[in-house]
Amino acid sequence: MGRRRKRKKRGFFSNLVLAFYLVAGAGLLLSYLSPYISPSSFWPIAFFGLAYPFLVLLNLLFLFLWLFRRSRRFWLPLAILLAGLPFHRQHFGFRFPSNEPMPDSALQVMSYNSHSFSRYGKHFSEKKKTGMLGLIKEADPDIIAIQEFYTRPEGSFDIRDSLLNILGTSHYFVEVVKRNDFETRGLAIFSKYPIENKEAVHFAENKSYNSCIYADITVRGQKIRLFNLHLQSISFQPEDYRYLSKVKDKLEPDMSSSRRIGGRLKRAFVERAGQAETVARLIRESPYPVIVCGDFNDTPMSYAYQTIRNEGLQSAFSKKGSGYSITYAGAFPNFQIDHILCDEDSFEVLNYKIMKKKLSDHYPITSALKLKPEKKSLNLEL
Repeated sequence: MGRRRKRKKRGFFSNLVLAFYLVAGAGLLLSYLSPYISPSSFWPIAFFGLAYPFLVLLNLLFLFLWLFRRSRRFWLPLAILLAGLPFHRQHFGFRFPSNEPMPDSALQVMSYNSHSFSRYGKHFSEKKKTGMLGLIKEADPDIIAIQEFYTRPEGSFDIRDSLLNILGTSHYFVEVVKRNDFETRGLAIFSKYPIENKEAVHFAENKSYNSCIYADITVRGQKIRLFNLHLQSISFQPEDYRYLSKVKDKLEPDMSSSRRIGGRLKRAFVERAGQAETVARLIRESPYPVIVCGDFNDTPMSYAYQTIRNEGLQSAFSKKGSGYSITYAGAFPNFQIDHILCDEDSFEVLNYKIMKKKLSDHYPITSALKLKPEKKSLNLEL
């Protein structure tokens, strides 16, 4: 009787573990669908995409558990994990970091959400601002795309002139999203190469300051079009950050706060879907090879990211990144939401780096790109 009871207990526990796994496995499979289904059509799928890293971790835990117990059930998480291999490569760089020197012909591109260079009205940090400018000087990019750009017409927060001096250039484009007599905020592109055309795109459904700009830049005789994006923010309020910090420290969620944060996430998912479709159309219309930089506010497992990348673009991180990519350094769970993408046919990605210095709520990212020679058409006369 005792042995029979033990077997029943083991059987019950084993089936309970299997039931828990089926939920985790189904969740991971649903996350694989999130890049292809617009949140405008079915918004819950976007939450599975956001939970992707945690779902991968859960599936790995079950895989190791069943391997350790020598259970044939290990094939379940293994099969589901293998099915998502293309997605894993967008989050995990299965290579060692490289310090190989780049050729002089490489185009150094940088994207940085500067968080207004740590200036908010009367509140500011001279130390952080100086540190951010130091990072840019260290990276020495040929082109830098800045989100949440901030500058003043004079003084130590005249960021525009500081960057022109650091980069030794006179070529820039600042699109103003908010301005008063003392300060300017917006999106910016600074380039060591001539900017010949520039445009701003304000999203029709957007009620905040998120937008997109692009500039046509001539690089060694070849024209490229560089996009700088800042897609829809979640717009968390101070009470949201306090709640997230509390949950992170004490694991004490409450329903009303969770519902409020879920609502903010849902609205942002839906708005970014439309914004990404607008950007994708602009990429299709570009007569030149494209580079896309920016704060997408979305991970590679999102409809917004995939919609843009599907326009013949490659991810600099996927090609040359290493480890698990985290670009957001704020209070919300840390994800890869800043991206550098480029035309697959026109560029070779030589390297990719995240500069892990917490001065803004985002880490700056850089990539060295090699612009392939233009393909010349042959005119054959018969």
